[in-house]
Amino acid sequence: MEEPRSTTDQMKNVEGALMTERDLSNYMEYLDVTIGEIVRWGKILEIGSGTEQNFAKEIRERGYGNKVISIDPRLALPELIDLGGMFPEEHEARLRGRKNPEVNTIAALAQNLPIESGSVDAILASRSVPLYISSQEDMDSVLTEMCRVLKVGGEIRIYPVAVGEKRKVVEISLRNLLELEVLSWEIKLEEGSSLNYLLKIKKIPR
Repeated sequence: MEEPRSTTDQMKNVEGALMTERDLSNYMEYLDVTIGEIVRWGKILEIGSGTEQNFAKEIRERGYGNKVISIDPRLALPELIDLGGMFPEEHEARLRGRKNPEVNTIAALAQNLPIESGSVDAILASRSVPLYISSQEDMDSVLTEMCRVLKVGGEIRIYPVAVGEKRKVVEISLRNLLELEVLSWEIKLEEGSSLNYLLKIKKIPR
């Protein structure tokens, strides 16, 4: 039997992750998010907040009134290690994101979310999960945690789910999850691409 993965192992994956920018336009393009949905969703959980929490910042500056909780496990890394995984021209923005993060930014792993059950309306993950999840056990934990904190009627959107082994891992986790939760879900092919899929999960009552 495979030994349970430790937090140290999971943080090694975080350390090796490539950080990218994630703002509202990114989520609209890749996660099929609309302004109408943003307005409707009161509390949004963002898994992987990019260099300086640009999505949460833009939502605040536009005055939509959402509470955005940004999960950034790299904030738990020492500054030098965090910056060491980035291009030099990104350091200034990342230091702003580290030293003056948006309100409700949390250094945590998606496998163990420090968030109340059934408390968020939407969960958005762009270029984070499942790219940097390396085991079936971790993917099971991530999707279980996402569905735990999601309200009934809430939605999860994850991009990209690539063709191949990563997709198989996600599909096994979804089958495992169906034993615990009643969910409707679909994997939709991204327009113009034959390699990456957008995963939508909607939580419905039993």
